[in-house]
Amino acid sequence: MALPGRSKVITRYSQDFKLLISHPLAGKGAVGRYIGLPPGHTHTRVLKLSEVKQRLSAMGEIMEKYIEKLALQKKDPAPALTQLLALKVHYFTGDILKAVQRAPVHGVYDIRTIERFLQAHARGRDAIKTLFDQTPYDDD
Repeated sequence: MALPGRSKVITRYSQDFKLLISHPLAGKGAVGRYIGLPPGHTHTRVLKLSEVKQRLSAMGEIMEKYIEKLALQKKDPAPALTQLLALKVHYFTGDILKAVQRAPVHGVYDIRTIERFLQAHARGRDAIKTLFDQTPYDDD
């Protein structure tokens, strides 16, 4: 509801007070109208399942076997496989393969459990953090 004497337009200005954009306010009865991206479209898959499987399979035979077993365990393996691929951002491939090799032995098909294993036993890939963790004598 607009206040008396107020504009029926929302106006955005830049820091130097130049007009950027103006939008009219919603009229009466427009309560259910949503402006912007619909809530269901905020978490869309960027990669297709086949592409995720291909990228994971490129890591080695151990990963291929784990993918097959994971697909049998999960109703929809796509989110788990995407999370597994996302671990490459923070951890080295060798560390991920060690964790994945250990997982079937313990019956682990939850990616969060693998991630906790990596947090405990692997060195992260965060370059800034690893720079500050090193001492000047680490090169010896």
